[in-house]
Amino acid sequence: MTPGLVWFLLIAGHVLAFCLLAIASAVGTAAVFVTAVAVLELLVWQRQTIAAVVSKEIDRRKQRAKERREELAEIHTLINKKYKESIKPTTAQNAKPSDNSFDAMVDSAIGVDGQGVTDAEIREFTRDRRLSYFHTKVVGVTKKNRNGSSRQAIIADCFQHEQLSLVHDKGNRFDKYAIKVCRQDGGQLGFLRSEIAEDLMKSAKQGWDYKAFICGLTGGEAGKQLRGCNLIIGQASPDVPKDIFHSYVKARLQESE
Repeated sequence: MTPGLVWFLLIAGHVLAFCLLAIASAVGTAAVFVTAVAVLELLVWQRQTIAAVVSKEIDRRKQRAKERREELAEIHTLINKKYKESIKPTTAQNAKPSDNSFDAMVDSAIGVDGQGVTDAEIREFTRDRRLSYFHTKVVGVTKKNRNGSSRQAIIADCFQHEQLSLVHDKGNRFDKYAIKVCRQDGGQLGFLRSEIAEDLMKSAKQGWDYKAFICGLTGGEAGKQLRGCNLIIGQASPDVPKDIFHSYVKARLQESE
């Protein structure tokens, strides 16, 4: 039964009730009593019918929302897989500096060494996406920063697996959720996409933790001078232990090498 039909029955029921009362008033007292009972039964039937329709509609929408979440999860997995396959480091800046080992960089970023964590412990949090990651790219890389510095020049100094800072740009008059992507010295590469920034800002208020690393530098070569920066961002809910977050992020970075 459609919502339109429900409204039609509701209106029709009230019109019929008024008509029966009018007829009963004209016929006599006994008819008024009989009509009143009929009207009450009609209204009870309408209420039960509408309740059943509303309950059915709620169930249908819940099922559709569940199907949609499953579709989005599949799309997310596919995008991450395709995006990672498309990342091909091309320049000398993509190499890690010799004085910074891979493990040391990740240890510093997360704050613990993550040793002794098992795959089973990690799966406990990844199965319901309390611990996950995604790929994205830095946008606005061709613009100048507010202090006049070149984002292209800043990206040219970056290296593969470098940890970057995600900083809320509180003074941004175009987007209240804007997040800057910066090096540890404050040099800004650009921004996160607006829809990603909004999700991260709302989740961060609930205690979620985020760590961003470079997983690919593009451009800066003959035929493709414009430089770009691809990111891998690990995300963890407030109840995920630091050592488990550390091990998970390290494994994802190693996969992107």
